[in-house]
Amino acid sequence: MEPSNVIQLMDIEIIPELAQPLGPSSEPRVYRLDIKHNTNTALPKSVIVKLEKDNDPEAFQREIQAYKNLQSLQGTVIPTVLGQGLFRGHRALFLSDVDGSTLYEAAQADIDEKSIERHLEKALYALWKFNADYHDENPSNFLVCDDHIVILDLEEVKFPIKSPCWKRSVNFGNVGYLSSRYKYMKNPGRPRSPVEYSKIYLNRTCCST
Repeated sequence: MEPSNVIQLMDIEIIPELAQPLGPSSEPRVYRLDIKHNTNTALPKSVIVKLEKDNDPEAFQREIQAYKNLQSLQGTVIPTVLGQGLFRGHRALFLSDVDGSTLYEAAQADIDEKSIERHLEKALYALWKFNADYHDENPSNFLVCDDHIVILDLEEVKFPIKSPCWKRSVNFGNVGYLSSRYKYMKNPGRPRSPVEYSKIYLNRTCCST
């Protein structure tokens, strides 16, 4: 028997009209669900559903906890959690569907490099202020949305007991790494510029917030 696709959002039972797999996996864990016949104005027209990994339930719990710890950033720096439940026989997290472009798509659209770097720094700095280290630097996890960036996929977010200052943090290093990747994606023929990790991690005098 096929698992039921009926889900509940905000205590309302709905049946998605279309479930579109996202990503290249042959066994997708992320879907966009279209709710085209929704007559309840409190519900969105589409949602993102992220399934628990079969072999890593701890990752699902880490992501739930990360969204709780970063609740005040939901809807701006990270997606909004709409609920939890079951989908296709798996535990699932239902998230807002963010309208934006990945860094790959932004590079193809020739969006200014300095603008991307500013948006990356603003988003990753916001996470750092909540003592959150982001450990998944996949460019697909960063959506460019007009004047800001939304960060996806919080499974690998860690909350250390004591966080270093901004310029020696994991997130500050990510700004440099992702900015360098973005420049290369815009101009793949030019040499990659090295990230100055020595300045980030070794020069304690540069550490100021």
